[in-house]
Amino acid sequence: MKFIAKKLLKPKIVFLDGAARSGKSLLTNIIPSFKNFEQVEYVNDFELLLSSYYCKQIKFDYLRAHVQKHFLEKTFNKLISRSVNFRPNDQTGVANYAFKEIYKKRLKKKDGDSNLKDLLKSKNSFLYQTHDMMLHAKPLIKLGLNLKIIEIYRNPFDLVYGWIKEDYMNRFTNDERLWVYPTIKFNNGFKGIWYHQFVKKYFKIWNRLNNAEKTSLMVLEMTKKSIYNHKLVEKKIKTKTFSFEEIIYNDNIVNQLEKFLKTKHSKFTKDFFKKMKIPRKSIENDQIFRKKYLKNNISNKIFKKLKDQEEMYQKNIYGLKK
Repeated sequence: MKFIAKKLLKPKIVFLDGAARSGKSLLTNIIPSFKNFEQVEYVNDFELLLSSYYCKQIKFDYLRAHVQKHFLEKTFNKLISRSVNFRPNDQTGVANYAFKEIYKKRLKKKDGDSNLKDLLKSKNSFLYQTHDMMLHAKPLIKLGLNLKIIEIYRNPFDLVYGWIKEDYMNRFTNDERLWVYPTIKFNNGFKGIWYHQFVKKYFKIWNRLNNAEKTSLMVLEMTKKSIYNHKLVEKKIKTKTFSFEEIIYNDNIVNQLEKFLKTKHSKFTKDFFKKMKIPRKSIENDQIFRKKYLKNNISNKIFKKLKDQEEMYQKNIYGLKK
């Protein structure tokens, strides 16, 4: 038996991607304020499918067939305001969308095949905030989506510190609301999540490490894999790379986004930049504090690894920024 991927409509999709705490949320509501953009959504089901495929729990034919249907359903529903978020304080909520009235009007549309025709004619792009797409380079390329990716990287010291403050090492297997991280039992009896695939070489010493060291090694290994895969992805999928600092200091961000997304900002875009407090003052003092914190809480060997990766990051975002 084999799942068949049909020749379906291919709506224009944009992934706003990066690791957790990389800074994606800075652009979550800014990009949908550009012309011809739908409100942002999360795609937890899609991420679960990709991690299942990475762990060899499903076959690619299953992945491709279901992903194509998944995005077709989500874009179709968007055109009739089905499954649209009306919670006023959520980032993905209609209240935080520049053109909110359109979703109220769509509530009056009837369900039916005519909406497929509307989808076919639509010039709009559908934005999804995702995690760690660069870790899924090969299947992502083979899925054949009509896709662009905005990829955000952050200084590894800042990223590790952010993970520690969120207590991810404990929460990954204990917090039921981290929806996209089902617990895995490895062959040696160790319980973790799919991220632990990247630190298997450290399993023998894992229990001797503190949480800051575990977090550092996981971020280091996942970042290395992301950098390697990024170079594969950008050969096949249009990709735009930003650093966290570029965004918060507003280094010509609007013009770069307009050129990449082939659209223009709207009269609302400025307000969304202001809401996110962009541009911001220098974060250099914060970075010095975080580096000192890690210096005091991880081994010298791991600290040096972070320092080496930081130097690569500072060279045009690991050499990925064209």
